[in-house]
Amino acid sequence: MDSPGKAIIISLIITFALNIKSGNPMSCEASLFTSIPTKRCPRNELEWNTRAAIFNCSSINQTCVKPDKFEYHCVLNENVTGLVEVCAPSKHVFEQKCLHFHTGGKLIQESVINCSSGPIICPNAYRSSEAYKYQSCYEGVNHNEKEDNNCCQRIYPDKSEPIGNGEALMIAIFIFVPLCTIVTLVSICVFIKHNRKRRRLNRRNSGELRRPELIAI
Repeated sequence: MDSPGKAIIISLIITFALNIKSGNPMSCEASLFTSIPTKRCPRNELEWNTRAAIFNCSSINQTCVKPDKFEYHCVLNENVTGLVEVCAPSKHVFEQKCLHFHTGGKLIQESVINCSSGPIICPNAYRSSEAYKYQSCYEGVNHNEKEDNNCCQRIYPDKSEPIGNGEALMIAIFIFVPLCTIVTLVSICVFIKHNRKRRRLNRRNSGELRRPELIAI
C-alpha cells in the first residue's frame, strides 16, 4: 500500500477513535431554544419518562439527528451552579463524568463533576438519557437549593407560570362578555315573546267584549 493510502487510513482510524472517546458530541441549534432551568431533575425512570413525554423532544423540528435520537435530558448548567432540562442529541458518556449543557456549543458534554461516588456509582460508559440513575451528579446543586418535592415545576414551555393581572383581566373579559351577551339576548327574546303573547290576549279579550254589543243592536 502506498504512503498516501496509509495516511488516509491512519487519519480515518484516529478520527473514529476520537469520536468514540468524545461520545459523538453534536451541536444542535434547536437545543438552545428548549433549555429551561429547573430546581430538581427526575429521580427515577418514571419521573424521567413523565418529563420526556411533556417535552416531546422527538416532535421538535430539527435537522441534527433522527427524531428518536433527539431526547430529553436533565443536566447541570455550564457553570455547574444549577440544573437545566433540555432536548439534545443523546450520546455516550465516558470516564464516570456527569453532564452539563453548554449554551455556546449548543450541546451536552462531560463536565468537571464526577459520578464515581455516591449510592449508585456511574459506570465508565453510560447513555446520557439514563443520567437519572446517577443522582450524585445533582447533589451539589440540590444542596444549594431549598428541597422541592415536586419535580421540575416549570413545564416546557413555561405553562405553569403564575397568571398576571393583565392575563386574568383578559380571561375575565373573554368569559364574562360573551356570557353577558347571551343572557341579554335571551332576556330580550323572552321579553318580546311575552309581550306578543300579552298583546294577543288583550286583542282576544277586546273582541269578546265587543260581541255582546253587536248582538244587542
